[in-house]
Amino acid sequence: MFGDDDQLGTINLLTPATVVEAALNKGEIDGVQDVAAALPLAVAATPLKEIDKRVRAALDQVGLLGMERALPLELSVGEQQRVGIARAVVSKPPLLIADEPTGNLDPDLSLEVMRLFRRFQDVGVTVVVATHDLHIVREFGQRVIVLENGQVHGDAADTLPSVVATR
Repeated sequence: MFGDDDQLGTINLLTPATVVEAALNKGEIDGVQDVAAALPLAVAATPLKEIDKRVRAALDQVGLLGMERALPLELSVGEQQRVGIARAVVSKPPLLIADEPTGNLDPDLSLEVMRLFRRFQDVGVTVVVATHDLHIVREFGQRVIVLENGQVHGDAADTLPSVVATR
């Protein structure tokens, strides 16, 4: 949904991508641990000090700095969703995929999450959002590709290859 056409041309199937999911755990771990839980940074032998710095920066980007030690049950649904977004962006992926990121949010929180995705796009992250929320799509006026009855349609249908989804 968000991204420059030039950027979209450079993304391929081998590009590291991150998928946005809600908070991993509903009770036992706090926000810092949740964001750190999905970190490929640890696998890359990133020093703990750098991991901590990135986790806090990601939480700050989603407006949760200062709530690092809150447990998921102490957070609203919108805050839990933002923890999931922080987890997704902490490794600085070039491609962010969000499947129905606003599905459980009220309209105001949905707009807040989409504005956050716009900020990521503004700093060079390509953001792909799958949603049924036509209001969100219209509000942000970004490129739209529609999947309907297994066929890909959209604003660039002339340039898209004919794709049929199969199971």
